[in-house]
Amino acid sequence: MLYFADLILLSGDIGVPHCFSRQLETVVCYWAAEELQGGDGGGVGDVSYSFYYAYDREAEEECEITVQAGLRTFYVCEHDDVILFNDLNVYVRDKATNRLLRSRKLELELFVIIPGPYNLHVVWEEDSDRFRVTWKPPELDVSFMFKYEVQFWSHEEERQSVVVRDVKEVLLPQLKPFLLYHVRVRTSWDGEKPSIWGPWSEEVTLTSVASAETIGFRCFTSDLAQVCCRWEEEVLDASYLEVHYKYGQDSASTWRPCQYSAQHKDCHCVFPARNDSSTSVKLNVTSVVGKCGLYYNSPFWINHIVKPPAPELHVHQLPGNTLALNWSSPMPGIRTQLIYQIRFSTDKGKSWTTVQVPSGAHAKEISMVSDKTYILQIRAGPDQEEIQGFWSEWSARVTTKSSSSSGEEHHRTFVGSSLM
Repeated sequence: MLYFADLILLSGDIGVPHCFSRQLETVVCYWAAEELQGGDGGGVGDVSYSFYYAYDREAEEECEITVQAGLRTFYVCEHDDVILFNDLNVYVRDKATNRLLRSRKLELELFVIIPGPYNLHVVWEEDSDRFRVTWKPPELDVSFMFKYEVQFWSHEEERQSVVVRDVKEVLLPQLKPFLLYHVRVRTSWDGEKPSIWGPWSEEVTLTSVASAETIGFRCFTSDLAQVCCRWEEEVLDASYLEVHYKYGQDSASTWRPCQYSAQHKDCHCVFPARNDSSTSVKLNVTSVVGKCGLYYNSPFWINHIVKPPAPELHVHQLPGNTLALNWSSPMPGIRTQLIYQIRFSTDKGKSWTTVQVPSGAHAKEISMVSDKTYILQIRAGPDQEEIQGFWSEWSARVTTKSSSSSGEEHHRTFVGSSLM
């Protein structure tokens, strides 16, 4: 039996007669009445053709022809003699005179209609910031010989395709955010020569996501016990918003809500830190116009998102216009893995000179220019080795005035304000 779907899949085949194998179970050969010259072209029931086939080094066999009539008339032969990797020779003859009308040699494996894959799934992979498409191959013994075409598109983009071989999954490229994408997969024989593609699988859909960086979304810890998450509210025009986190990357991990905490007023939400697994965070947003979106933060380990509290800077003026600076570690548990930057300004904060202080140091001396007002600040950050993360905020400003060139000394030091 010849179906319309078969004609669609074989539409690119210019040889006559056309032949294909359906799922490696049967061989179907056919031609339309107008494709062959010869025979009397009589009524539908008046079959004037005979059809024979033979694999190389095999005896020739005759196949009974049936006629399918409709808008077009097709002559069809179907048999279950399926042999791969052995050329199939087919012959159409005038039944009355045995005159050869058409012959053809085919590699049958290039003309196998393979069913589409099934159990198609699309999942978001936090590690790669991309969607992974997975499927189960058609249940045939030679599925290791198949290749797959994965097609995806949205209403704003043309259809794109990725072809993979001998695998059952693929990572899609980066997608435009917040669009509804359709995904489907089809199967073909994997060989050096072109082969026909089978039917498409059922479609699945996904809504693409955006990077949390686009809204200034950041999570950090300042005590290795709690994780604080923040985002730029002026960028995120949302009427409804919720944040979830989970520990670990396996499918059994549970998403939990990230809650607001009155004890952490600088955080939009807070959740407990763990050092035995990575952590993922996602942000669901409904905009004021009702459009939904999902923002993802790349998975992180707690020792890679450290943002220390600002250190407290102490300043003592020594003879000879020298400033002695000292401070204590804002995170004593990792004090040997923190580095510091000290900055000072002599023009009321219009420009700054920054000095890097190596890890483990908690004191520094700075020479001052005579008769100048100095504003000083310090900040701490991980050394980006075992402990990684972000610089702290700058500390409160400390203001002091150096001795004049005449020798008069100024010992006044102000914390959190400037001398004007």
